[in-house]
Amino acid sequence: MKKKVKKAAPVITEKHWGEIDATIRSVADRSKTKKALFAEIKERFSWNDSQCNAAINPIIKRWYKKLK
Repeated sequence: MKKKVKKAAPVITEKHWGEIDATIRSVADRSKTKKALFAEIKERFSWNDSQCNAAINPIIKRWYKKLK
């Protein structure tokens, strides 16, 4: 008997990852804290915490090391 495997729905289908990175960087430029950045991105893209961490943390490590 075969198990049915559910396919995960795509997170965002209307934007390319390059556009998402650019949006995150523009929000990070005006954010004073990491918490504010996560809150705005979470609201803007309707993401959960895991999705925010996966998208934002590499950008913070590369370009915004002083953002706390």
